[in-house]
Amino acid sequence: MTPSHSASGCWRTPPRAHWSWPAPIAAPAGTDAADVAHREDSAFHAIVVELQKRGVPGLQLHGFARTSERPYEAIVSGGVAQSASGEASALADRLESDGLRVCRGWSARCPLEGTENVQGRSAARRHAPFLHVELAPAARSDGRDADETEDALRDLLGTWSAD
Repeated sequence: MTPSHSASGCWRTPPRAHWSWPAPIAAPAGTDAADVAHREDSAFHAIVVELQKRGVPGLQLHGFARTSERPYEAIVSGGVAQSASGEASALADRLESDGLRVCRGWSARCPLEGTENVQGRSAARRHAPFLHVELAPAARSDGRDADETEDALRDLLGTWSAD
């Protein structure tokens, strides 16, 4: 599966592709070696750490398959921080107001909270803003849910860019 552009020109994220930070940094999908969210020995991680040192907020997007154990369209968390920033709450609120079912990692036990994510751990050590967002197929492919998710994420990044 390869990434595709939506009508607005934003990337739609295929499963296992990873975006991070306001400038997308993508890892190749399809192999365990590509799962840079769990590797500190990658160029991806080195770049993310440099951005964290400069105070750049982090948004890392992942894809997951919706199952009975994961009945959500989105899982929003602060990763290892296990707390909610204002941005995390606002993003979850926005997605829910758009009709998506959201699991909030800071107030519920959610699958795929990103607590083992090495970029999230690095952000916590540096007190850098970091959001870990897992998206089900409906929230990242084509259709209304994906459009609403794209708009919410674009607005979050716009807020960070304005700061």
